[in-house]
Amino acid sequence: MSDVCGIIADIKREGTGVYEFRKLTLLGFDTADQEIKTLLGLGLKVGDANEKYEGVEIPNISPFKLMRHLAKEFGYKPCVPVCSDLPGDRKSLIWTMVGGEGLEAIGVIGDIKRESEGEYIIPTCTVFGLDKEEISALLGKGVSFIKDENPEK
Repeated sequence: MSDVCGIIADIKREGTGVYEFRKLTLLGFDTADQEIKTLLGLGLKVGDANEKYEGVEIPNISPFKLMRHLAKEFGYKPCVPVCSDLPGDRKSLIWTMVGGEGLEAIGVIGDIKRESEGEYIIPTCTVFGLDKEEISALLGKGVSFIKDENPEK
């Protein structure tokens, strides 16, 4: 197993609470690696559009869901992400994942609106990486409103 890998995600905010991750790049691996074969066995689509460059691509998954798979299956722990601006109102997020005892990883993005100095409103918050059992547990704890208006994204 590798001691470190990286995830690069191109994120676009499509609307309030709607974020799109069209394709992630998982650095440090190629399609012949056992870890990639394990991810394929979990039902992830993994490809390599250009073998000249490092990494493999995983479409239509949030980086947080991928981080959970990497933590559970291989013991990777996500480090703090690095964010940079991209053309077309996009952001690039880069995580380094280090080996060792894995931690659970979910992602939370809040749509924050600044109303005035010191006054912020958060009309919605998007959570990535939860499974059905975790959503049920949140509902059982009194979270009153959980839905996914765009399950394809």
